[in-house]
Amino acid sequence: MHHDPGSLIVKYLDVISIIIQKRLINTGYFLPEEKEDLIQTVCKQLIEKAPSINKNYNGSSLLITYCSSVINNLCNGMIRELKKQPVAIHQLPDYVEYDGYIVERLLVNETIDKFGKIMRLYHNKRFKLEFCLKSYFRVRLSSADYEYLAPKMQMDPARFFEIFNDLSENQKLTKNEIYNNLTIILNDLEHVNNCSDAIRKWINVKIGEVLVLLNGNPKSSCFDEETLQILLDKYFSKNSILILH
Repeated sequence: MHHDPGSLIVKYLDVISIIIQKRLINTGYFLPEEKEDLIQTVCKQLIEKAPSINKNYNGSSLLITYCSSVINNLCNGMIRELKKQPVAIHQLPDYVEYDGYIVERLLVNETIDKFGKIMRLYHNKRFKLEFCLKSYFRVRLSSADYEYLAPKMQMDPARFFEIFNDLSENQKLTKNEIYNNLTIILNDLEHVNNCSDAIRKWINVKIGEVLVLLNGNPKSSCFDEETLQILLDKYFSKNSILILH
């Protein structure tokens, strides 16, 4: 690359294109229409690094092999930089389909994974929290939720089914009706006698905790209740058995 790095880069354009397709496009970090810009960026970085490449290349491998390694490292650097950027969930597409690929980008790759880790922090309260979040944000309950709760209920099975189905299917429930239904089920589950206002306060506290954990400290994201609801829809559709009809 010492005498004319530009001509050598032109010679290896196909290699650059293949690596970018594999590392950056097929993995969902960038969209296919961004590929030409990515190629230009990598070519520019290669020219800038030409003196360093010249110095470090010792001839023990083919130049194309060495350059491929450098290009891979450049792509990895672009991925690291992308991950540092704050991501607002409403700014990302639900999915983009190109040439048979379903690309759910960082929403699935990063944010849903982060939310799952947050849920695991709640240990034996995880089911209660997820059940309340689903009900509060009107995410349909799953058959797995029903199968977990039903054997533990002391109330009449028909009554439990009615309340559960109301929480799951009735999108016209008011917030007070949601709290009342949750109170009936959770009091039965936990053998307590809480009022619906206690459930309301508990849910509000937990939503606040989850938002703080999602946004980070110092704050690196901008989740609120609206975008949390979008995240919950995607998280539970990915991780749950859909719905009891």
